[in-house]
Amino acid sequence: MILFEIEAPPQESWNGELLGYALWWRGSNASRALTVAGWTSTRTRLGGLRPHARYEVRIRSFNSVGAGPPSAPLAAATLEDVPESPPQYVRCEPLSAQSLRVWWEPPPVAERGGLLLGYEITYQARLINIMSLWNLLLMHKNQTIETEGQKFP
Repeated sequence: MILFEIEAPPQESWNGELLGYALWWRGSNASRALTVAGWTSTRTRLGGLRPHARYEVRIRSFNSVGAGPPSAPLAAATLEDVPESPPQYVRCEPLSAQSLRVWWEPPPVAERGGLLLGYEITYQARLINIMSLWNLLLMHKNQTIETEGQKFP
């Protein structure tokens, strides 16, 4: 979100009653417009913008005849936010009985929400419930059972 404060042009340049403002902004892959009614409106918010993105904004005042000339382009930027997407192509392989190697690719640039400072890796040990496994083996005596990548005759 970007907050804009608007100051009305000098009254002698209105050429009639000032009815409001038209804002136009352009980002890297889209442009949009917004109308703000009333010349006393001095603030407006541009929402629905991408985090950590740059925009060019122009403002025009209008009366009953039409819009006046646009302002000089104004550069604006949104703040950083949390990443919109997780890391991609996450892979894991065992290195030993006590360690794993985990690697990945970062999220797409447009979905990082800003500068990535690091990654958080969480894991949880999963223990096999011996009694459940024993009962399973008893029910399927002559079959091979596979559970969590391990085979039991």
